[in-house]
Amino acid sequence: NKDFTFHTSFTGEKYKFYFAAGLNKIHNNENGGIADESQLRTFEPRDVEVKLGSLSRAGSTLKNDNILLVQRFSPGNTGSKSDTLREKSAPPLTGTFTHIFICESTRRTYSDSYPLSGFYDTVFINETQTFDSLSERSIKNTLRFDFSTNPARKFRLGGGAGIGHELYRYSQIVPSEPDPPSDTTVRRESNLLVKGLLYNDIGNNFRWKASGELFLAGFRAGDFRVEGEIIKKFGKVDNPPSWNIYGSFSSVKPSYWYYCWGSNHFKWENDFLKVFRVDAGTKLSVPSRQFLLRFDYAIIDNYTGFGPDTVPFQHTGGLSVASLMLQKDFSAWKFHLSNQLLLQKSSNRDILDLPLVSVKSAGYFEHNFRFRITNGNINTRIGVEILYNTRYYAYGFNPSTGVYFNQSSVTTGNYPLLTAFLNAKLKRTRIFLALEHFNSGFTGYNYFMIPGYPLNVRTFRYGIAWTFYD
Repeated sequence: NKDFTFHTSFTGEKYKFYFAAGLNKIHNNENGGIADESQLRTFEPRDVEVKLGSLSRAGSTLKNDNILLVQRFSPGNTGSKSDTLREKSAPPLTGTFTHIFICESTRRTYSDSYPLSGFYDTVFINETQTFDSLSERSIKNTLRFDFSTNPARKFRLGGGAGIGHELYRYSQIVPSEPDPPSDTTVRRESNLLVKGLLYNDIGNNFRWKASGELFLAGFRAGDFRVEGEIIKKFGKVDNPPSWNIYGSFSSVKPSYWYYCWGSNHFKWENDFLKVFRVDAGTKLSVPSRQFLLRFDYAIIDNYTGFGPDTVPFQHTGGLSVASLMLQKDFSAWKFHLSNQLLLQKSSNRDILDLPLVSVKSAGYFEHNFRFRITNGNINTRIGVEILYNTRYYAYGFNPSTGVYFNQSSVTTGNYPLLTAFLNAKLKRTRIFLALEHFNSGFTGYNYFMIPGYPLNVRTFRYGIAWTFYD
């Protein structure tokens, strides 16, 4: 696996820009999952039989290259006065012009030297060698203008509007009949859209904001999304308690790849409807008490996913999902306990199944070692983290297409994943040591998050980060 990132920026009085670029490559040796989960009780994980044979026979490679350029120009008097004087003498209205350029290329390949192993139901192109390839390239440009009133005023108003254009190029190797057995298809799509944003601050304790986008032409013509939020803070202390109410509704076409796909083992052509979704939620946060309570509810029409046959499907009925999350941290002297509890419920388990209860908890001892001779200190944390969720029908994984699909034959969960850790910080240097899944072999063998793909057994990891400043 390889990755490279580069970023730079410039800040002037009226002009600013930010540039970032990334190159990423991930290669996976695919095994199709283990053939018999009971073998984990008697064999080492490396010796357990897998569905695709040896790891060197099948593999997938994912490459992604991306460029981001953001330019901002703020006309008017920006002066170099102090922040206090600038706020008092600021004009009643300021504006900023922004141009956002994004260029991205993603390619996935999948190969298998034995297509007739019995793992696949069909072979469309080549019975002796599988080599599937697809790519997606995009160029996106956005021009927008944002404004805001004087931030020193009690009643503050701001917003913005913009227009965007998107170009897409899709390419894939697809089966063809009768001769040759395969061909490379290329399809180009474009989108034209408008965006808007409006927000209002009343004092320091109340804010509302609303935003949206509408696609005017192209592949996503008619798609839209609108979202809003109300934020109320209580008190004048630092990090006061707050109450958020938020929601959104959207009507969006599924991704292009849900409509069209071709490979050695899968092909489909679909004509799906737009997915209509309504989300609503509320959140109560009390930072001084290290407390957070959040409730979310979603209604989805025409939910789209991948079915047990690992090809796309669309549920034309309604689907609703509710979730309740509670976060609470406790501290006593140098002992700390951080807890997160998540409750989830889907109205139709055959379409979307979720674990009813998920828990993440970490208990640790924190101590700051001081050295009088050097006047230095090392901050340390040593503790244990546990992850747990109840049983549910988790998504299966198809290595050929790289998608996760709905399945109702194997449940996962009801297994605690324990990790012991030691973190240390010395000035700008951070060090961590972790013994992941140290309970492997002692609390059963159902350590799966994806059916057929067991979690790593007891693993020791370490890392060091050193921050450099100019």
